[in-house]
Amino acid sequence: MSVPAQRATRAPRLARVPGHEGVLRPEGVLRYARVLQHARVQRHAHVQRHSRARVVVHAVAIVAALLSACVSPTTAPDLVNEHWRYAGSQRVPSPLQLDGALRITSRTGERFEGSLDVRRTDALGQAERVIGLVNGRSTGTTLDFEATLDGAVIRHVGRVRGDSITGTWLDDGSGGAAVVSGAFTLVRVP
Repeated sequence: MSVPAQRATRAPRLARVPGHEGVLRPEGVLRYARVLQHARVQRHAHVQRHSRARVVVHAVAIVAALLSACVSPTTAPDLVNEHWRYAGSQRVPSPLQLDGALRITSRTGERFEGSLDVRRTDALGQAERVIGLVNGRSTGTTLDFEATLDGAVIRHVGRVRGDSITGTWLDDGSGGAAVVSGAFTLVRVP
């Protein structure tokens, strides 16, 4: 038999039992095989556990980023300079005419802020200028905002039609005053 053929037929090395040279015990071989198999399984489970954990961490990070983008604006409000001509009338408790301007100065999504500057004229022709802050929201078809005028919070709700908005306003008297209501029209000034 040649040397290369001899190497090919040599048995794999097995653990020998101390004190019993040349004797292999089957229990030792089986135990050694089980230990190797267990180590292989543990290593595979460890790799799977870490790769699964990595996927979960990445998924949670992506979902958190998407939710934070949806829940809170990540950009500063857009500074705008929209002008609307405001015309209104008060029906209750006494008739008044309102004429002035709504100016929107900032927008963030549907939310907006600005000011309302109107001239209020009563039935006797006496007029006074009233200026207040405005904040609200505008969807594609409706406008809903509150104007703070003379300490009263007046809620406006209107329907958008092109470059005009018509609706009603109400001060429910929660500040101790009488209930005041009326109608308004806004027309965009180019």
